[in-house]
Amino acid sequence: MENIVARINNNRTVNVIPLQKEIASVDKELGTLDAQKKKYFKLYEADVVDNEFLIQRMNELKQQHEALTRRRQEALRQLERSSADLVPLHQVKQVLSQFHELLSSAPIETQKNLLQIIVKQIHVKKGQKIEGIELEFDDKVNACFLGYAPSTQTVAGAFAFSKQKFNAPYTIVI
Repeated sequence: MENIVARINNNRTVNVIPLQKEIASVDKELGTLDAQKKKYFKLYEADVVDNEFLIQRMNELKQQHEALTRRRQEALRQLERSSADLVPLHQVKQVLSQFHELLSSAPIETQKNLLQIIVKQIHVKKGQKIEGIELEFDDKVNACFLGYAPSTQTVAGAFAFSKQKFNAPYTIVI
């Protein structure tokens, strides 16, 4: 279990550095675009370029600026998810323990629905041997497992986990 949590936390921190570099790179490019805009305005004020050229060039710069801004926002979203607090070992143990208890006492249909909610992917080797199962704990799982009253009779309300908060989405491979 400790190795699994260490891998989860390592994956979170490894993803941070490239995202930070991406954001810095985009910020630099945005600064260059702003400098180019100022340069074109100065050329226009000095009557070196005409109005039509200025409008065309400003539209091109605007499109580039919008594309870079979208790229920056996506990188910031990914950085926010990746740099969230580290996942504590006790939380993973508690969630898996409670999930196991709930799964073992639930009717077959509820078990099926529980597994569909939490299983992200199953890795299979040649010979159809299971190599690993990825369990994903994200906002959807958080809402299902932490948001309903305890009950194992139906899927809605079939979740007996305590009212704890997950730090951020994470995946466990078992």
